Amino acid sequence: MCRIWIFLVFCLASLLASAQSSKVEVSYELCEDDMIRELMDFQEIRYYKVFVKGDFSGKMCNLVMVHCRDGKFSYDNKPVRFQEKDSVIQLTYFAQSVDADTSKISLKSKAIHSTSKYDVKNCKSHILMETYTETPLTTADTIPVIAYTTGLVQSFMFEGKPVTGIDYCGLRFAKINPEKWPEKYGVKDFVYYIIYFEPFDTGKE
Repeated sequence: MCRIWIFLVFCLASLLASAQSSKVEVSYELCEDDMIRELMDFQEIRYYKVFVKGDFSGKMCNLVMVHCRDGKFSYDNKPVRFQEKDSVIQLTYFAQSVDADTSKISLKSKAIHSTSKYDVKNCKSHILMETYTETPLTTADTIPVIAYTTGLVQSFMFEGKPVTGIDYCGLRFAKINPEKWPEKYGVKDFVYYIIYFEPFDTGKE
């Protein structure tokens, strides 16, 4: 009898969690203008527009920058908080390496327009990269939206000689959460952004 009650409680909790969360989809868009794209390439500016789609009604959105230095993570203690009334959150990112170990990242949305510099080792080879996930996402998840990172360092033969190169697609399509990159792939210096949702409390705003 006890096992039946435990099972019923578990089912009820699962149903409540499902009712409070909804499906989230993240998609990406590059610049379609050839001239602007060539100018950005000339100045080594990386660009991506990110779309986070879902039912966000009644939820507060938190956008947080996560900085990985030598494999250790630090989180921005001042997240951007806003109530999203539309079904699409649009984020526009620009990134550029200032020198070998310093990057400038610009973020623009309805809630924020900021540009900051970050210490990122060997960032000349960094790009803005999609943070695909292997499993579907919901508003109950912490959602990685984009990363400024290098790819996987790979050794291969070229004209009969061993050389070292960077495999961006290997990291992109691994669909592994960036929080696991240092341990799983040895990628230890990068920046990425996450979104998480919480119930909207009018008393806090």
